[in-house]
Amino acid sequence: MLKKKLGKKALAFASAAVMAVSATATGLTALSMTAFAGEELGEGTFENGKGLPWHICENATAVMKFDITDGIYAIKLENIGGTANGGESRWDCQFRHRNLTIESGHTYRITYSVNPSNSGHMYPKLGNMSKDDQELWHSNGDELSLSYEEGLTQEQLEEKLKSASKTGNKVDYGQGWDAWYNKEYPANQWTTVAYEFQATETVKGTAEWTFHMGGQGNYAKMDCFPKDTIIRFDNLALIDMTDDASDYQAEAAYVPTGVEVNQVGYYPNGKKVATVVLSEGDTTKYDYEIKDASGSVVYSGTTDGNTKYDESGAWDYTQQIDFTDFTTEGKGYTLTVAGKTSKSFDIDKNLYEKHHDKSMLTYALNYFYQNRAMDTEDKYIPSPQSQEGSKKTLARKDSQHWPTDNAYIADKWVYIYTSKPSYSQSINVAGGWFDAGDYGKYVVNGGISLWTLMNMYERSLMVGKADKFGDNSTVMSIPEAGNGTPDILDECKVELDFFLEMMRDDGMVYHKAHDYKWTGLAVAPYDKNEGDKENKAPMRIVKPVTYAATLNASATFAQAARLFKDYDAAYAKTMEDAAIKTYAAAQKNFKKFSGWGGDTKGEGGISADLMYAPLDQNKGGGPYGDTEVSDEFYWAACELYITTGDKTYYDELMKYGTNAYGTDNAKALEISTTLVGGENNGSFSLFTWGTLNSVGSISLYVNSQAMLDKGLLTQDEVNTLKAEVLKAADSILEVQDKSAYGIPYVGHDYDTTVWKYNAASGTGDSETKTLSGGYEWGSNSMVINNSMALALAYDASKEVKYIDGVTTSMDYLMGRNPLEQGYVTGYGEHSTTYPHHRWWSGQLNSDDFPYAPYGVLSGGPNSNMEDPMVQGQGYKVGSIAPMRCYLDNVEAWSVNECTINWNSPLCWVASFLDDEAPYIERDPSSTTTATSSTDTKDTTTTTAATTAASTDASDATTDASNASTTDSNATTTSVTAASITPGQLLLGDTNLDGAVDVTDAVLLNKKAANVVTFNAQQMLNGDCYDQNGEIDGNDATALLKFLVHILKGLPENSSMNA
Repeated sequence: MLKKKLGKKALAFASAAVMAVSATATGLTALSMTAFAGEELGEGTFENGKGLPWHICENATAVMKFDITDGIYAIKLENIGGTANGGESRWDCQFRHRNLTIESGHTYRITYSVNPSNSGHMYPKLGNMSKDDQELWHSNGDELSLSYEEGLTQEQLEEKLKSASKTGNKVDYGQGWDAWYNKEYPANQWTTVAYEFQATETVKGTAEWTFHMGGQGNYAKMDCFPKDTIIRFDNLALIDMTDDASDYQAEAAYVPTGVEVNQVGYYPNGKKVATVVLSEGDTTKYDYEIKDASGSVVYSGTTDGNTKYDESGAWDYTQQIDFTDFTTEGKGYTLTVAGKTSKSFDIDKNLYEKHHDKSMLTYALNYFYQNRAMDTEDKYIPSPQSQEGSKKTLARKDSQHWPTDNAYIADKWVYIYTSKPSYSQSINVAGGWFDAGDYGKYVVNGGISLWTLMNMYERSLMVGKADKFGDNSTVMSIPEAGNGTPDILDECKVELDFFLEMMRDDGMVYHKAHDYKWTGLAVAPYDKNEGDKENKAPMRIVKPVTYAATLNASATFAQAARLFKDYDAAYAKTMEDAAIKTYAAAQKNFKKFSGWGGDTKGEGGISADLMYAPLDQNKGGGPYGDTEVSDEFYWAACELYITTGDKTYYDELMKYGTNAYGTDNAKALEISTTLVGGENNGSFSLFTWGTLNSVGSISLYVNSQAMLDKGLLTQDEVNTLKAEVLKAADSILEVQDKSAYGIPYVGHDYDTTVWKYNAASGTGDSETKTLSGGYEWGSNSMVINNSMALALAYDASKEVKYIDGVTTSMDYLMGRNPLEQGYVTGYGEHSTTYPHHRWWSGQLNSDDFPYAPYGVLSGGPNSNMEDPMVQGQGYKVGSIAPMRCYLDNVEAWSVNECTINWNSPLCWVASFLDDEAPYIERDPSSTTTATSSTDTKDTTTTTAATTAASTDASDATTDASNASTTDSNATTTSVTAASITPGQLLLGDTNLDGAVDVTDAVLLNKKAANVVTFNAQQMLNGDCYDQNGEIDGNDATALLKFLVHILKGLPENSSMNA
């Protein structure tokens, strides 16, 4: 009987480990086999629970759900789209595989099997994603004789396809345009289609195989399938019979080292902690060494053996190594412990300033120039692209949104437009910043982004370090340099001018401007192809005015007025007048929110007289819904009081906490770290774009001394503001200290709905899941926002624990996390490369689009994983540790988006670290014993921090004598206890420690990839799939399935799994 050493916690860890192996692969992963010779696809039999690169795509009103189980990719068509349902046509529901290459003159064989719950039709084609009317195949060619077989591996399927005989039936290319009308797929039975054809055109890298399954419309004279049909796909293959030059090339699966460090590095006098991932019960006190770039040991020590289970974010077992007292500057250090070696890191007092040619601050700030809604030039873009190989530069020109960007004013809130709207009034909303991955522009998100950048500047003024942001700045590259105004204010003026355009004559401000429906990725802002079926440049609309937008504008206008005053008095006056006008307009029109009858989407059209933003207005642009604006009233009043000194605004801000403008999140002068209201429901963050009371108080704090001198605040109020900063920082430190990875953020419980396919019944059901401690969309933004509180506390107190908190937060973002993922492009050996962005879409089409520049922060792990790419990787919502819910893919919009309000706090924190971290002074408070290369004796040194992850030894379940370690270069594992007798078969026990756990799966995965060699006993134990005497990807997958309880036993083909 197999001894499966896997408790409840370990099960979660094993599931997470499965995902960690594949978290950043953009093609095949350890869960998939290498493509067979001639195979163009990255997946086709779904035997491993993974669908990528296949994924669903919804257009217009279409809604689809999917689940990958038992080797079937099942798709439910909840809304088929089409003109009758407010959509366009058959392409509203798609199932597709992109990034293919088709060569003219080559012979191909193609097959797929499909089983719908209702009979219907579909339009399969090989096309060019960058040229919609170019079709390379559409059910034409010589028909092949092939039938459906369940449970085939990709290799078996390809062999059958290669050997399939021709039936004698032939469909010409011209006939293929309409042949699909005559091909009906019967209900609840498998239909297998196979053809051989010769390509007549070449498309390199942008070919896609897609199935259109949507509603009636242009090019579709009937609905393809009825609403709620479940369509099951299996056994898809596309083989180049001519050669294997364009075979699908999978990126090697990334396997974390298990020694997690900041891959950029550490400051000499800063806190330095690494996290070591171990097995449950491993309480060994491991010796560790730090080596320099030459391989010489320069520092050593021993872990404390206090293994901790991280139940909040990572679901794994770890120890921490604190090497704060190693202060020698250098490059290319590595840390080796428990047979594992970390990624390299530096120790440098100018860590983020000198890591590349330009500083992180420079790259992060240049994000805003590159996302201006206007033409950009390469000479103002200092960053290289995060990946080589694009034929396109980062600059854009001939934008359709500049110098005019006409947008039509919506007269009511409409959730989705079933056709192009016919509004009569339009305004020019040119300029500003594109918000995120799309070309929308949003006042509320622009507001918090403006505040953060201007507060960064104000904070620098407060501490006397603002020169770097001056005219002809050393950290910025913009065309306005030399005009006499600080460059940071010039960049902010771009967005402020857009706000002025969004302001109505009465002072109210329109909420947002964007396309009336979504466009796809790899679409340029100068693309004017409206009229084709993709509608790449649809009509722009302006959504109705809101209190939230109006008060965001008021607050940032007021903030800008005081900052521009010494450089452009006329513009400062414009800002102050606009701030006063917009605040007065919000007051005059204000009505407390009383709901809209449960219609948060406004499908029937919500009256524009109700000046709140619906929560689900997410068609064509981000929703940015907010029904609680008391925090915006408070923030705007704070900024107006700081700027004008008018006691009227003091009286207004002091109303906060009395529910004068809604349900208040706190009281006046307080700083919150748990947010409610708008889209927030318990978020642990200093602020978000929708909950802003903290930023009002922070502005008061940053200006408190000047306001005290002017008599605008009392000493008690100044003291209160400082105390609030320290209180917020202490609550964040408390959370950070509990984390094995030093993250200053913790998720919260929230519900989500998932659709699950039942293979036995052929049906599917939606179920509600509670995500325990779930991370939210943009969790990394909350990490960086909370770092700002820690930085302000350091400014207020100069206590080293607070700047330690900031640097430790950056450690998490720079790779000290269970995925070993750096979340800022260009920073760290293993960092984000493909953020979700329409222009930076080189991953989809590197001929016409660039890759992202350096300095872009990814939103990061999101437990809800809404997009089909991350779920297509085989991730199941609710079964993956929050920190592991991530995929570096340009189409993974729910976990890998970037946006102005996430990059602005990155700028803020980078600026703070450049100012303060090189000059950290530590007060010794504890001692550690370590060995340095400069002194071969054991020496007692001091450090100001102790390991935060220690737990009582009583938490351990085994003695250290049962521990085992594996040298990554060794072929077997040396153990001191529980080892097996030679010849004893224990399937799955690849490291020969007498138990089967996730470490065996990692080792077996390496063997399947021919990274390591096995001895005879390991070969026997590792043959987990069918005991055929060989080790391949099937064996690695079988072991992973066993560890997460998909299989009852090993081998996979045994009767117990029937």
